[in-house]
Amino acid sequence: MTVARLTLAVLAVFTGIGCGALHVVPSSAQPPKAGSNSVLIRQPFEEVWSRAIPQIGKSFFVINNIDKSSGILNVSYTGDPEKYVDCGTIHSEFGNQTTDFPASKANEQWVGPSGGILAANYTQHVTLDGRMNIVFERVLSDSTRVTVNARYVLTRKVVALVGSNPPVATEDEASFNSGGEANLGKSVCMPNGKFESEALAIISPASTDSSTR
Repeated sequence: MTVARLTLAVLAVFTGIGCGALHVVPSSAQPPKAGSNSVLIRQPFEEVWSRAIPQIGKSFFVINNIDKSSGILNVSYTGDPEKYVDCGTIHSEFGNQTTDFPASKANEQWVGPSGGILAANYTQHVTLDGRMNIVFERVLSDSTRVTVNARYVLTRKVVALVGSNPPVATEDEASFNSGGEANLGKSVCMPNGKFESEALAIISPASTDSSTR
């Protein structure tokens, strides 16, 4: 098999070029409901703000910028995309081997069709760089609304190896905001809402009378 044919086979998986028993099954999940990225905390701004900074600092989020005058806290997350993003399922069939796994899975290796009679050994690596603005608004003297808006940047690299041919790599990137979606090759990716809900859970105390918008 030539490198050109192998390249075409790799592209077929994630861009729809060519054919073969290797494709993406779209997700049946629904995007988070409108307003699920906001919470009303029955506490004054100063109390909510002063508690949020150390709580966020103790979490897995990285604090990038703090602007109390604007009520904006910017944080980021780099790591496993499968936890926060749904891109459907990759389905592969070759001979008697069938493989299914989340398209947003950070690392995966499998054997699938190459576009010819030989099998291809595939390796996938997906990364997520997420940034979030956490906005604190004074509603009343004893109430604060906290709203989170995230920006997701996904990168997926797939390397295919057939026999003694040189490995062929393809790379795709997609970016979208909270409540949005974007194509990552043949996959349609969207946030599952956990990034936003986990940030709100860190800020909102369990004992507080909180309600979503």
